Amino acid sequence: MLRTFVVSKSMTLKALTAQLASEPAGADGEAPAARLASLQRLNPHLADLDRIPAGTVVLVQDAPNVRAATASVAGQGFDDFADQVRQAVVSTAQRVDASYAALAEQQKEVAAALKSAAVRKQIDADADLQKLIKDSDAAVKADQQNAKAAQQALESLQKEVSAELAVLAKMFE
Repeated sequence: MLRTFVVSKSMTLKALTAQLASEPAGADGEAPAARLASLQRLNPHLADLDRIPAGTVVLVQDAPNVRAATASVAGQGFDDFADQVRQAVVSTAQRVDASYAALAEQQKEVAAALKSAAVRKQIDADADLQKLIKDSDAAVKADQQNAKAAQQALESLQKEVSAELAVLAKMFE
């Protein structure tokens, strides 16, 4: 299991390794070099090992020789992240649904206007207008198909996001 540690003041990776150890170097059977290598492997985001700035989050392998002051990665932070991702997907789906609902309403209003006697008379008298309306009808049908496809894609995305978050949660347990 991984734990996190937030660096309180700027330090080197070697100093951090010593600070995280609950036992003096070598007293727990693990060589300081092995501790250092483990920290480097778990934290590839640390670009400059001679200067780790305050506030940096460091991953630490959970072991008996690690100070209890570190916290579990699977704690509230991951749960908050997962909730934000799920909410973002739900919010996106709601916005897309609302947009397509507004588009459908506009299409109904146009269809109703086209059925009025005065408009119908103008359409019947103008071949170019008839072609334009026919093309518009095709575009409306394409929009409806796109709306269905988008809704299906978003439903699939929601399922995939939930599955991926479940896999990530298990990795941090």
